[in-house]
Amino acid sequence: ATVSLSSLTAVLPDALALFADVLTRPDFPPAELERQRARRLVRLRQLSDQPQHVAQLAVQRALFGGHPYGHPSIGTPDGLGAITLDDVRELWRALFVPANTRLVVVGDTTPEALRPLLERALGGWRWRPAPSIDLPLPAQVTERTVYLVDRPGAAQSIVTLAQIGVARATPDWALIQVLNNGLGGAFVSRLNLNLREDKGYTYGARSLFQAGRVPGAFTAGAPVATAVTGAAVTEILKELEGVAGARPLAEAEVAYARGTIANGYPRRFESQRGIAQALAEVALYGLPDDTLESFVDQVSAAD
Repeated sequence: ATVSLSSLTAVLPDALALFADVLTRPDFPPAELERQRARRLVRLRQLSDQPQHVAQLAVQRALFGGHPYGHPSIGTPDGLGAITLDDVRELWRALFVPANTRLVVVGDTTPEALRPLLERALGGWRWRPAPSIDLPLPAQVTERTVYLVDRPGAAQSIVTLAQIGVARATPDWALIQVLNNGLGGAFVSRLNLNLREDKGYTYGARSLFQAGRVPGAFTAGAPVATAVTGAAVTEILKELEGVAGARPLAEAEVAYARGTIANGYPRRFESQRGIAQALAEVALYGLPDDTLESFVDQVSAAD
């Protein structure tokens, strides 16, 4: 959960007072709950007609089952309908406590200038113990299974191959990014060159590691014409088995992946918001303090 503020430095004291009011003394009007519920239900109906979203839900359920990662973050119609104002208030009381919070500030200020402002705004925030958030490790896929969501008349199939991947705190994160860039994380990756450039099955194929506090999903796939659904599955499997076996990434592919990642890395820090988000990720996942500075060196050392 994130509460964020963007403000001019000149009015930061007043802005922090409003920020603290929202964070520590929120008002949950009944009418606002109903407005948000209605908006979310409309969004769910819209998403139910989008094949990519339907496929994503199917992957979550197939991989994670009853694990928290198996539940859609946007909710379900039944779940949204059951939420009460007391549920919202209780969740805020449990989660929004100082012991469960990390504060990230990026801007034209210093710790010496900022500390008294923060003490004035947040000094009265009542201490409560941090909640215990103990995520179980998801069980890895042990056999090959096909799940089909039947959409009669669909012009395309969303093909996704998935298994449990890694946690964000893995020490191999930079190495995994290089591997994924060569496999399916870039336009000239193997998956895209095969399914788009060579076969003409899709406008774009990709692979992705979704890493959280515990291992998330690794997915590889593409939207393809219905008539080539089976052939696309065969080609994706071939690329996955090849990169893990007889056809590991060649030296030129690794070098290109390293350069692409390293050269694109500074874009993440072009804005103050981008810097804040990167620092928040370090805090959220308990990463080493030098994570952001050392990433490019780790990428460059990948082979």
